[in-house]
Amino acid sequence: MKKYRLLLITLSAITSATITFSHNSFSQTTGCNYYASPTGTGNGLSQSSPFKISNFWSVAGPGKTLCLLDGTYTANDSMITPPQNLNGISGSPIMVRALSDGKVLINGQGSNQPVHLYRNDWFVIQGLNVCCSRGDVVYISSSSHNIIRRVIGWDASDTNNMIFGLAYGSS
Repeated sequence: MKKYRLLLITLSAITSATITFSHNSFSQTTGCNYYASPTGTGNGLSQSSPFKISNFWSVAGPGKTLCLLDGTYTANDSMITPPQNLNGISGSPIMVRALSDGKVLINGQGSNQPVHLYRNDWFVIQGLNVCCSRGDVVYISSSSHNIIRRVIGWDASDTNNMIFGLAYGSS
C-alpha cells in the first residue's frame, strides 16, 4: 500500500484549486457513471465495456463521474483535456478519478499534456499519477472551482520547474 504525507494547498488568489495527498489508498466503484481504459473500445457504461477518456467529454456534465481503470494511458485521446466551457456546477462537479488510487498513469510521452483544464470550472481530478508532459504536467488556466486531489506529477518539459501550473483564474 502506498503512503503519502498529507499536503493541502489552496490557491484561491489565482483559482480555486486544492491539491491533496492523503495517507489512504482508495478503491471504489460507487459513483461511477462511465469507465475508461487505455485500450477502451466499448460504450463506457461498465468496467467490462470501457471507452477512451476522450469519449467521456461528449457525455460529461454536472455530477457525472468518469472512473479510470488501472493502466498506463499514453495516446492523445487518453489525456484529460476537456473541451473549453465544459463545466460542472457548485455541488455537482465533473469528476475524473482512478478506480484504484495510484494505479493509473497518464503519460504524455513528452508530446501531450496529461491534465489541461482551460475554461473548465467545477472539475475534480483524483487519484492519478501523471508524467512526461510537453509543458506543465497539470495545468489549469482561465478556470475556477477545480480540485486536484491525490494526484502525483513529475517530468515536466521545463526541467521540472512547473509540474502543477495555475494561471488566469477568476474568483
